[in-house]
Amino acid sequence: EGLPKALCEALSCGLPAVVTDFPSGPDVVLREGGNGHILPIGDAEGFTSALRSLMADPDKRAAFGQAGREDLKALREDRVLARWDALLEGVAKS
Repeated sequence: EGLPKALCEALSCGLPAVVTDFPSGPDVVLREGGNGHILPIGDAEGFTSALRSLMADPDKRAAFGQAGREDLKALREDRVLARWDALLEGVAKS
């Protein structure tokens, strides 16, 4: 999935996320240590540790949740279209 909708929905609700990495997906919206955790596939111990860390730290959960909401603003339609416009204008000038 190029843009993981379930992850975006969770972040939009202010939920921190713990996910496993894959080539195209979570790093589009998730910043390791900024709004969640991205762990290597198969790292069960790391996954468990990240979940426990978030469960034990309400301030960190809240900070990750707020950061997730803010980070998703970059994916709003108006911002994405503005970036496309700028890119296409730059290409047209080349």
